[in-house]
Amino acid sequence: MSNNWMHNSIAALLTCLSLFVAGCGSDSSTPAPQTSTISGKALKGPIANALVTAYKMDALGNPGTEAIGSTTTDSNGDYTLTIPKASGPIIIMVRGTATSTYVNEADPAGPRVRFTADETLRAAVIDPATVVTAPITPFTDMAVTKLQDYAATAPAGTPLATLNTAATNTIESSIKIMVGAPTFSISDVGTASSTAALTLFSQLLTTQSAADPAINSTTLTQSFVNAITVGGSTLTTLNTQIATAATTLQTNGITTVTPTAIPVVTTPDFTDTTPPTAPTNLNRSAAHNEVILTWTASTDAAGVAGYFVYRDDVQIAAVTVPGYTDATVSASTTYVYSIRAYDANGNISDPGTLSVTTPAAPLPGSLDIIVNGQIRT
Repeated sequence: MSNNWMHNSIAALLTCLSLFVAGCGSDSSTPAPQTSTISGKALKGPIANALVTAYKMDALGNPGTEAIGSTTTDSNGDYTLTIPKASGPIIIMVRGTATSTYVNEADPAGPRVRFTADETLRAAVIDPATVVTAPITPFTDMAVTKLQDYAATAPAGTPLATLNTAATNTIESSIKIMVGAPTFSISDVGTASSTAALTLFSQLLTTQSAADPAINSTTLTQSFVNAITVGGSTLTTLNTQIATAATTLQTNGITTVTPTAIPVVTTPDFTDTTPPTAPTNLNRSAAHNEVILTWTASTDAAGVAGYFVYRDDVQIAAVTVPGYTDATVSASTTYVYSIRAYDANGNISDPGTLSVTTPAAPLPGSLDIIVNGQIRT
């Protein structure tokens, strides 16, 4: 009896010990923290050796005090920032250091210009899970300022996504008029309208800072937003300065931008919560290295301001008219595209979606022909 009791006790002890060891083994390593990556370019021209920092955004569009990610730009102004997943809305800020410089696009052959520690440019990212590229420019900084303006006056509970969409549309509409371009998006880098806008802003900064050294990129973006908001003589002065800057650029043979006077902006109606209709009749033409998307325009009582284009749930573009060409695809790959319309009041529609499979790359020496949206070699 005693031996049986001892045998059973030892067996039970060994079983518990084996379970304890197994349990320790499964918990011995802590899972690596989940992170996401956002890349982009800091531009005024390209800002080299600048500090890039991400902060959580509060309900009024302001950055928090604790950084959630930090890096520096390279010599071309490029950055890659790692932040925790599920960070929520964030503000990315680029700030000058002792060695930060940028190319003055109004004088590209001239010396690089210091980007000082007193200068900052910002960009808002409302949903980092759907954004992998975020340029930081004077125009994204203006959009952050308008986001904060709208957050301070909109009805309580207005979503940050609505405020940001409306703020971005406000700035894009003003800059499009300024450079006389058919389209302009603050998310674009390297397009004709983006380059023209940055060049004109750089000349505006060059002229004004020569007259008043206290003026830098930060103060100029703030005064720009103030002028288009309050209107009157303040806006008249800004439009005169822009016209003078454009004339200087034309005289120097740098650009032929012919600006149009920017009107005072209209405050969005945030009591309007009705989104545009979802885009319909999505269609595509696909080659091994390109997908051309078309769709039927959405409708909205306040007017459709533009469309967000997503590929596999990541925003890749914002356009003002139906249609987009994605030239960053790979051969023999399936993608799911979603298109959402938005209005000037920041309302965003349900998506129209379309799955696209790109064909295989052609054999060397063969020719691709698209027939009824299909590849023919």
